[in-house]
Amino acid sequence: MTDEKEIIRRAKEGSLVDFEKLLSLYKKRVFGVIYLHLRNRADAEDLFQEVFYRVFRGLKSYDPGRSFFTWIYTVTLNAVRTYLAKKKARNIETSIEFFEDAVFQDTESFSAEDKIMLFKALDALPLEERQLIFLRYMQGIGLSEIAEMTGLSEDNVKVKLHRIRKKLEKEMEGHDENK
Repeated sequence: MTDEKEIIRRAKEGSLVDFEKLLSLYKKRVFGVIYLHLRNRADAEDLFQEVFYRVFRGLKSYDPGRSFFTWIYTVTLNAVRTYLAKKKARNIETSIEFFEDAVFQDTESFSAEDKIMLFKALDALPLEERQLIFLRYMQGIGLSEIAEMTGLSEDNVKVKLHRIRKKLEKEMEGHDENK
């Protein structure tokens, strides 16, 4: 994506217009990552602002040889970890509307009941598993990039995703049997 690289280059040189373009390109993905961890819209919005402030401050350290999303994802996770350490992570109810509007791309074929069941099943997953599902199926990130982001091998990512899908399928089948 040459245009993106050019935008990043100009943003690194201090162009606020190009930084705004970067913000526009990545805001949905970054917000999704933050919300996945915090599961509270107001807190996620506050932290979103902090993340883009950190991105703005640290943009000069970005290595153009790496994926920009991998870099911004790392900045985002570091901000989330800091935030959670300060807040002592608490359980917060999941917002189905957020997942429909900002994360899932293709849920039209699901009934409302199926969506609720899927969201509950996703919410019940451990955070690491939710992260993998989010990155692969909700953000469309490739296996090699997920491996780089998580520090797992590509084969390990494949195996974990397979197991998570089986777990979700089993949960959804159990739901269908109870109808």
